[in-house]
Amino acid sequence: MEIRLYDPEYNLKTMLNMLDVSADLYVFPETCLTGFDGTLKILDMGDLEEYHVDIAKSGKNVMFGSIVERENVAILTLNGRIEDRYSKTHLFSHAGENRVFKAGNALKIWDIQGMRILPQICYDLRFPAEIYTHAEKSDILIFIANWPAERIDHWDSLLKARAIENQRFVIGVNCVGSHRWRYVGHSAAYDPWGRRIAFLGEEEKVEVVEIDLSLLSKVTESFDTRRDFRVGLLGSGGL
Repeated sequence: MEIRLYDPEYNLKTMLNMLDVSADLYVFPETCLTGFDGTLKILDMGDLEEYHVDIAKSGKNVMFGSIVERENVAILTLNGRIEDRYSKTHLFSHAGENRVFKAGNALKIWDIQGMRILPQICYDLRFPAEIYTHAEKSDILIFIANWPAERIDHWDSLLKARAIENQRFVIGVNCVGSHRWRYVGHSAAYDPWGRRIAFLGEEEKVEVVEIDLSLLSKVTESFDTRRDFRVGLLGSGGL
């Protein structure tokens, strides 16, 4: 999605148009109603709840990025209502995000039509320890982002790494276009072996990805790496 900075009306219209395909879950980028430029001006947009309600009224299951109570959030709508939200736990201080938003303090698992989703936002992708300790209870890790072009190779590599190390499906949805930073998309999906099963380039586009959850058990039955994980070493302070 190409996000227009400070223009939720335009962005909402774009989103509703993109829902005109058949799918079980629709995923949009981080702060997709407003964009983000690293400044406090983004908070002048005020309460965005009316736009959240409009997305819910579509009746579709949607995961999208927005701002609620000074938190950078992923919102989930299910069956015509706002179901839940996840607040970004790692704020990108290199762009001043920590001066604008408050950080969340908990990870979540969402159950969406039998799919267990671990929602994450952009910079969260760089912190694998927290993800790994929660991923066992999930089927799909979903990362929504405003990930800039200058580090897009990190995005590509880290999405694949999260799929391989967690042995889970991984979906990453980024934006395209530019305002303060340039964005080149590279939205993608990976299977639990780390094989890329979908990839979008630099143009605004919708693509439907089919997920076969039975592959999860096949992967762990043949090569379960988690059984050798030594959780006691986390935070042991032994070094």
